[in-house]
Amino acid sequence: MIDDLISALAASPRVSGETLARSVGISRQALHKQILSLRKMGYEILGRPKAGYRLASEPDRILASRVLNGLKTKFMGKNLIVAEKTDSTQSEAKALAEKGLSEGTTVLAEEQSNGKGRMGRSWESGRGGLWFSVILRPSLPPQKAPLIALVSSLAVARAIESTVKVRCFLKWPNDILVKISKKGHRKICGSLIEMSSEPDRIVWAALGVGIDVNNALPKSLESVGISLNKITGKRIDRTLLFRSVLENLEGTYKKLLRGGFKNLKKEYVRRSLIRKGDKVVLDDSASRVRGNFVRFDPDGSIVLSMPDGERRNFYAGDVTL
Repeated sequence: MIDDLISALAASPRVSGETLARSVGISRQALHKQILSLRKMGYEILGRPKAGYRLASEPDRILASRVLNGLKTKFMGKNLIVAEKTDSTQSEAKALAEKGLSEGTTVLAEEQSNGKGRMGRSWESGRGGLWFSVILRPSLPPQKAPLIALVSSLAVARAIESTVKVRCFLKWPNDILVKISKKGHRKICGSLIEMSSEPDRIVWAALGVGIDVNNALPKSLESVGISLNKITGKRIDRTLLFRSVLENLEGTYKKLLRGGFKNLKKEYVRRSLIRKGDKVVLDDSASRVRGNFVRFDPDGSIVLSMPDGERRNFYAGDVTL
């Protein structure tokens, strides 16, 4: 009901109480209570007798109805669940996937108490960011699941560049960074993929994405991360950005299913921070290796030349230049 009420208020410069109550199917008395509740949530709603109500300003909050209004996708995000706070959108999405919810179902939370990052790390996810997980049911073998997170970074980079006008760079396998000085980059987005599979197929996959948008980062992360708000100096329209992410994600996902990573590799290489010959350290939690970057292979792996001359493929891990 709250979503419908806010949408009705936003649809007109001023609307009468009678029209507003009728549009959401409640009494005038119930409308008054809902208006008071919205004001407590941070919505500035002005009202005058006979003149009606006017939405003067609203807090930085995602509404499913606003996202869906104008969303140009076939399935991505069409079933959208928005929560004020949850333990983890990944946990929610995995539980829903087990129940059989459709591909493209998306869970977004304003705040996570136990956000998940790659390799078992926690993810700081206070209010103001975009924290969401998408249920996917790709016709891919399990070993190709990491490609989904890999190409999702392209979708997010495209969305940020088109809506926020901030240039994005990629760090294998799926981190997104921005340049803040001649020599320095900071992370604004990460993603992970979890799945349920059989030997020859993925039953479902949950793609989790975290983007630092208008949220404040803890001091412990300020040297490695930054928010889009901090970069631009202004509050970002998260609804517009989220809608663009979903649209771009559907496009890259479809392209991956049609022709694999090779259809997206050229763009990934162009955006990559890692260049041929760069000395890198790769940590995959089990070991740490040093080598020179050779290329990205069509399966999404990174190829490094070892000190002894051997070339090895790596499919996961953290890379440091």
